[in-house]
Amino acid sequence: MPEEEEPIFDHGVVRERKLNVSVLSLNIKFNYDRILSTLVYLLHNGLSSNITQAQITEISDMIIQYYMYIHNSMNKMNEFYKANPPTTVQEMNLINFIKNHSFSFVDRAMMLLHKKILFGDDTSNEVSAKQSKQGFELNVDKNRGGVLSLSQYEDTFGHIQEANIIKNFNNSSISLLKFNPSEDFSYGNMHNNLIPSILHNLNDFLKYNDFIKFGKYNWYIKRTIPLDSIILMFIIITVKFKYEFFTINELCIYVKLINKALFILNRKWFKNEKYKRMLSLTNLTWEYILKRYNIVQLINQFNDEMPNNRIEFFDYQVKAMVNMNELFDVMDVPQPIDFPYKLDAHGKMPSKRSHSLGSRVNNVSVNSLVLNPESKLELAQLNEKIYYDLRNNFVDVNDYCAFYTSLENILHELMDFMNQQRLE
Repeated sequence: MPEEEEPIFDHGVVRERKLNVSVLSLNIKFNYDRILSTLVYLLHNGLSSNITQAQITEISDMIIQYYMYIHNSMNKMNEFYKANPPTTVQEMNLINFIKNHSFSFVDRAMMLLHKKILFGDDTSNEVSAKQSKQGFELNVDKNRGGVLSLSQYEDTFGHIQEANIIKNFNNSSISLLKFNPSEDFSYGNMHNNLIPSILHNLNDFLKYNDFIKFGKYNWYIKRTIPLDSIILMFIIITVKFKYEFFTINELCIYVKLINKALFILNRKWFKNEKYKRMLSLTNLTWEYILKRYNIVQLINQFNDEMPNNRIEFFDYQVKAMVNMNELFDVMDVPQPIDFPYKLDAHGKMPSKRSHSLGSRVNNVSVNSLVLNPESKLELAQLNEKIYYDLRNNFVDVNDYCAFYTSLENILHELMDFMNQQRLE
């Protein structure tokens, strides 16, 4: 990698070395690409259905080392600008952009690792392992699993990895779905860092997407738009509703961050043909989830019953006017702790944050609000539209990569999962 510090010569002799912030930023991105290369191979390689524990440990260690590398790079940049203060607004914006955007690479790498684990076949018992083996022997000729396999619902399509993700979430350890807004997390603890790292990523996404300050860097962040993180949050929300494993505060955090992130994504990239179809499907699915579980009404009902503990709800429509100051307001979400981390006497992560979210209140029940017939009809129509759009892709296959195909398959599995649940 190129040197981050450039020599300054005086009569042929190196007088001092000056930090090149642009090179520092590119080196941070290059180190992420090294992790991404491994993860993408595992995610989209049809011959690599399961990830081994050794591979999980290896990639997890790479992510931890990467986090420490970014932390040290930010300290180096801070020290440089203490001695050489920025002289223009543009330079100040660049510094803030690099600080806010760099750590999003770590959260994204962690999400992709969890995603690969959730794609794996569930062989936790001998029966399922045997069935999986028989299925492979019988369907080996049908299992295409390639980039051109645009839908698992074609007659000739075999098994896809995305079919496992809901089942694995459904059967996952309770710690993976557990979330405490007042407890910080560690990238080294794979048992409970999925939700906090996604929320931390979405929170940072608000920081570096200010249209006025950082609009000129849109080209740089296209590869890190958190669309797959948002879709994973859809799955987490639906599974937690199924088991009534929710609190109002927690639900409000999820919905606010998803709404804000989706608004930004739609405002910036909906007109781009490459993103338009996937964003449209994501918008429709989110609208379905909000109506299917009566989420807005749940929050409003709580506010009416508890006026002294009112929760502000950020609602949005893509075409509506939005207060930009509110749009880019970040939320109080769990933060990554410094490495090396140590557990306290109770086996929990130490936290340095002041907890302003208050106590966990009022578990949300899926059946707390019953849908009226008119809402059920509207939901049925929306359901039909989503399935129609999922089955009919008119985008040129050459412009539609495996990444978006995989996300569509996940959305299809999610819709099937929600339709299997009893609708009140």
